[in-house]
Amino acid sequence: MNTSFKLSFIIFVGLTLTACNTSGNKSTQDPKSNILSRIDTLESKTYDDAFRSSPDLNLLRRLSALYDSFSTAFPDDTTSPEFLFKAGQLNENALSDNTKAIMYYSNAYKNYPNWRKREFMLFALGNAYHNLGDTTKAVESLSKFSRQNPTHEFADDALNLIKFIRMSKAEVDSLFK
Repeated sequence: MNTSFKLSFIIFVGLTLTACNTSGNKSTQDPKSNILSRIDTLESKTYDDAFRSSPDLNLLRRLSALYDSFSTAFPDDTTSPEFLFKAGQLNENALSDNTKAIMYYSNAYKNYPNWRKREFMLFALGNAYHNLGDTTKAVESLSKFSRQNPTHEFADDALNLIKFIRMSKAEVDSLFK
């Protein structure tokens, strides 16, 4: 695993740790507190695991499933779109499951119109579609993102990714010579 991926993974996990109350007997906690406690525990384990040479993929899958369970069980909670985003990031970057990432990003985009990161979901979708090899949907998502958010810090990245996607194989090869 390359150093930049490890560092990115460590930063991602560190920034996304959720402060949850883990005190008390889990059997006496309400369902919401129980899931949040389990998420907190797995996020802590994931953070600790990030310092190893390779992360525990089963642990990451369980964490993704908990994010999904929470957002499904508590769709009106303000944490739900953030958990969908985190599940998307885990699936796209650590688990290499872009199909699931697209599902999570789409869900966050469609169901949370007032969420502060909603606009970024279009960029995330474009990137995941690109990783999946669906250049048509990638360009659609990235174009929509750049049109709707011309001053966003990732607007130029979206336009550059569109240019890259549209390059011929020879043009791409010449970039890396």
